[in-house]
Amino acid sequence: MMSYRGIDAPELKMPYGMEAKKELIKLIGGKSVTIYVYEQDQFGRYVGDIYCDNMFIQVKQKLLSSLCLLILLLWFLISIIVCL
Repeated sequence: MMSYRGIDAPELKMPYGMEAKKELIKLIGGKSVTIYVYEQDQFGRYVGDIYCDNMFIQVKQKLLSSLCLLILLLWFLISIIVCL
């Protein structure tokens, strides 16, 4: 199991976890990647950087992660408004 360095992506079982996985597959699926591992986190996952076609994947993934965070925030705010 791997975790991006500097990215707080949703876990698969969390809201939008599968969407994040699908987007990652779109970026690197079937391609050759280079992974630089820096450490293991408290859950035993390798933490590192991923490059695909000489592109730093975290940059694109960070944009997706930010979008997912915005969607989660909007979902939270809508659920509060509905409960009022």
